Amino acid sequence: MKHLFLLLTVSLLLPAPGTAQQFLGKSMTSWRRDLTQKDPALRRSAAFALGKIGAEAAEAISPLTEALKDSDPRVRDAAAFALGDIAFAADHRLSGNVWLRASTALQGLLKDPEARVRRSAAYALGQCGLHAREELPALRSALGELLRLDGNPLVRQNAAWALGMLAENGKGDEETLKLLLTAVQNSMEDSYVLREIVNALAVHGNCRPEDTADTLLLVLPSVSDRVVIKPLLQALEKFASRKQERLVNVVEKWLDDKDPDIQRTAAFLTANTAGPKGGKALKVLVQILLEGDEQDQELASAALANLGPAAGAAVEVLARVLDDRSKKLETRRAAVLALSRVKENVTPAMPSLVKALAPEEHEHIRECAAEALAAIKFDRDFKGRDAVIKELVRVLREDKSPRIRQRALWALYSVPVLKDYGVLDPLLAIVREKKDPALKILRYDAARMLAYKLQNEAPAVVVDVLEEMINDDNITVYTPSDTRVTSGSSETTGGQATLVNRQGGDARFMAAQGIYAIGRPADRPRIRSALGKLKEATDPEVRKWAQRALDRLDGKE
Repeated sequence: MKHLFLLLTVSLLLPAPGTAQQFLGKSMTSWRRDLTQKDPALRRSAAFALGKIGAEAAEAISPLTEALKDSDPRVRDAAAFALGDIAFAADHRLSGNVWLRASTALQGLLKDPEARVRRSAAYALGQCGLHAREELPALRSALGELLRLDGNPLVRQNAAWALGMLAENGKGDEETLKLLLTAVQNSMEDSYVLREIVNALAVHGNCRPEDTADTLLLVLPSVSDRVVIKPLLQALEKFASRKQERLVNVVEKWLDDKDPDIQRTAAFLTANTAGPKGGKALKVLVQILLEGDEQDQELASAALANLGPAAGAAVEVLARVLDDRSKKLETRRAAVLALSRVKENVTPAMPSLVKALAPEEHEHIRECAAEALAAIKFDRDFKGRDAVIKELVRVLREDKSPRIRQRALWALYSVPVLKDYGVLDPLLAIVREKKDPALKILRYDAARMLAYKLQNEAPAVVVDVLEEMINDDNITVYTPSDTRVTSGSSETTGGQATLVNRQGGDARFMAAQGIYAIGRPADRPRIRSALGKLKEATDPEVRKWAQRALDRLDGKE
């Protein structure tokens, strides 16, 4: 989490920091000596300066810890803040030293009568980060009490921020989350306090993402301050799911906000949660594709994939992104994924998808393009159909990747007569290839396709492969991944698009379907025995098709 800047009032006009171990032209040693001056203003300035020197002031940790006991609250305030700055400096390299020497005194200052001291103590403890987790229950309780009861909003703000900093490697804990979920609904009157609670929830909410999203969704309609709305939408991006589809109507007004960051976050959130019902985000996402930087274009493409058929108006722009080989692989791949989810009315993008199958293209692009063509409906009315089929057959014959050949095979299911389009021979060659284990899944799919297309005329080798498949309990149904888009925040360098894997069920029912399609020519004792065992499988789809295949072999269907 990013450094939380606090404003300290000092009686000096301060120029920019000087060189290492100096501040305002004065050495660290001189500032350290000033910590013991009689004048509290000098002691306060010395503490402030040592904090600004940062990591180079490591040897001042002990005297600054002593200054936490100063009788003047302004000195205690500055010393606590300085220890936080030193802990923060150099990527928190010294946070362990600060915690070791000053943690007890800093925790004591959380009960200081002066609000500014409590504020700076919370800040310093937060900067100790993971080291502070050594005393997490006690520290969480003390910070939680400040957040709940302190009368000063700056103290509550920094207490919430510090709680967010206590997460271990971005992984929250249940007790802190409970505290924050209660606090968020009781802090609506102060936008800056609410903002830090929301930022902390963004870190701890992964313990119970659904509860976190529900709570944030309750708060969202009452929030109008942009200080809060941006982190609130970004937190919802992380945790909201299709179960929170109702948030679309609440988020809708932010799609027209004058702040482009809020617009895009609202659009990504809408696409993530509403899926095909999130068409209201389409205008913003297309605008990002046309005018955004490349990272935003990748995120927008991934978000459009979630809209599915509702993204039809973006087809031509997505095709242009795919065609542009100067763009990053991830950006082009996201564009292909989006096209595969639109499925219908993708005619303007078909030349781009076919071109993306070329051997010189990156393997990931070829794979995604073949899978997109498998998902898209191109029937006899499509003028370029023969050219698409010809290129898919080439891929099926020649591509070096079994995964790409498999997806080309899927796309060729739309071919009505295999022999007329030159598809039959490569399929037969695949099912006869028994030596290469890398081709196992491809062989299974080729056998299934031949079974469906040829039915009782399928050659015996197809039945052989289906028999092998029906006894293979290591195969699962391929399920395309969902995408989840996060737009990034003030705490990060940018957003990201991630694939959310969905595990499919037992795929042996597909072998049973192939046997059902062939019928009596597939009647073998070993196949009957395997189907009998599958009738006891845990997967209901497997049980159903095992019984239907047996009925077909018995002439009952």
